[in-house]
Amino acid sequence: MNRGDALRKKFAAKAAANPFDAVKADFNERLDHILLAEKNAGAASSLFVDRLYTAFTAEKPSDLQTWLGQKLTGLFVSIDKKPQWAFAPSWCFEDGVPLEFLHQFEDDDQATFYVFRGHREGMIAGVKGKLRFIKLLAQTRAGSVLLDGEIVG
Repeated sequence: MNRGDALRKKFAAKAAANPFDAVKADFNERLDHILLAEKNAGAASSLFVDRLYTAFTAEKPSDLQTWLGQKLTGLFVSIDKKPQWAFAPSWCFEDGVPLEFLHQFEDDDQATFYVFRGHREGMIAGVKGKLRFIKLLAQTRAGSVLLDGEIVG
């Protein structure tokens, strides 16, 4: 094997070992574009993105845009108005599932609070069922803080 062939083989092996996946990068970019343009959201959950990408690779749709539109139907729901983010979109998730956006408000310190709700399996007085919970995200100039709690009763 000559020097050129040896280098080509070496670079091919490095490329094969590289975790960068151009198809997944394109998928993520197009997903982010659709979420921002249509839902005013961002997919901050890697579990959500990974599940969606796994479905994409299994189904192999010919039109990614249409396929994503169908898969995102009923997700990233805003009960009233869509969130108006103070900074980057930071939609809340639970186990890779986007929560419902309820409301936003600001305080006197210029923090913006976003209220999301969801349901999770749990026990109330010995009875198994769905518990409603709230996640409250605060965006400030210093960063973001996420709080969550269950509503029982």
